[in-house]
Amino acid sequence: MNILGKALRHASDLAKKPVSGGQNSANRHGRNLGHDAKKNLPGFKFGTVMDVGANVGQSALTFLKEYNAREVICFEPVRNNFAELEARFANDPRVTCVQSALGSEEGSAVMTVEGPGSRILADLSDNGSLTQGVAVTTLDKFCADAGITTIDFLKIDAEGSEVEVIEGAGEFLKSGNVGLLQVEAGISSTGPHVPLEEIWEKLATYDFKPFGIYNQALQWPTGEPFLRRVDAVFISPALVARYARR
Repeated sequence: MNILGKALRHASDLAKKPVSGGQNSANRHGRNLGHDAKKNLPGFKFGTVMDVGANVGQSALTFLKEYNAREVICFEPVRNNFAELEARFANDPRVTCVQSALGSEEGSAVMTVEGPGSRILADLSDNGSLTQGVAVTTLDKFCADAGITTIDFLKIDAEGSEVEVIEGAGEFLKSGNVGLLQVEAGISSTGPHVPLEEIWEKLATYDFKPFGIYNQALQWPTGEPFLRRVDAVFISPALVARYARR
């Protein structure tokens, strides 16, 4: 069985386990990331959060309100989305908005800007949809320029460019200064999402381990009852070592 099959089987097994001690089912691992971090990583703080693919700030609000993030750095390249994102947090000093995509190298790209998600086009001939030119930087360069040395929580939702974002964060990931990393990943072969197995294999090169699978979504465009995508959260080797039960 491949690692994707093992992960889904493990998640299914956890969900089937009886709840002991009168716990509510919402407290089972894999239902709520904030609860799971508090339970398994005592003392861990969502201090510096990076939201790659912030859209109009839906996730950023969650990080601030539910996870008590000290600061959230939002990356959103699409002009209309960025304008709404920036306006939403104009009076919140905890939030920094950056109008840029992240990738494996600096430069520029063309993105679709219509439909349920914006994505970087792999081929400029694939431009049947409305498109927009965007700036691209890497997480490594941004952090070096901004003097950022630690990311407690890194969320990546790049509509198919997740691997490139990870590659552009290679030096930072090697440094051991990223705590938890969440990636929106594909389960079925449909949709724009990078397969979970591919993301898992890429993060394994930095010795990241799976922490939990959240926000499972079925094949909503067609209404078919099988998984389309999940939010997969990985934990760094530094956090594993810190919280390992001895």
